[in-house]
Amino acid sequence: MIDEEIRLLALIKRTLEGVTSLAISSLKEKPSFSVIRTVSYLSHHQSCCMGELARGLSITYPSATNMVDALVEKGWAVRIKNSSDGRSVEIHLTRTGKDVIQDLEKERLKRLNNLLSRMDREEREFFVRGIRSFIRAARMDEETDDLVSFFTEKSL
Repeated sequence: MIDEEIRLLALIKRTLEGVTSLAISSLKEKPSFSVIRTVSYLSHHQSCCMGELARGLSITYPSATNMVDALVEKGWAVRIKNSSDGRSVEIHLTRTGKDVIQDLEKERLKRLNNLLSRMDREEREFFVRGIRSFIRAARMDEETDDLVSFFTEKSL
């Protein structure tokens, strides 16, 4: 039975990735998934230094630097010197970068709502109950009460 459940979780993951890909393709600019992942991380963390970004995305420091260079070039992020440590630079999303994430989330929610509306009420109730149970089970071993950071850190 566990094999079937793992297979279904993999299908859910691919389905959600597909929804995200379609949502990304609806944006004016067609950013890559890695660009969206970076902007999303910055959106959840308000600001961070390059090392934190690299660790948070599980990428190398040079890759994080290249990604931030691309975001700065697009006008989606800025580098700001840390006032307490002049050697440290923080990365912040610009209004344009925040708008990209908001547009993506609106489109993704619209597409998820459309997908869920194809299920009848009872199926949706079972689905929601199953997701809540899954999250509770996943959180049993976690120290955090913040689901956003839990799932962001786990790259789910």
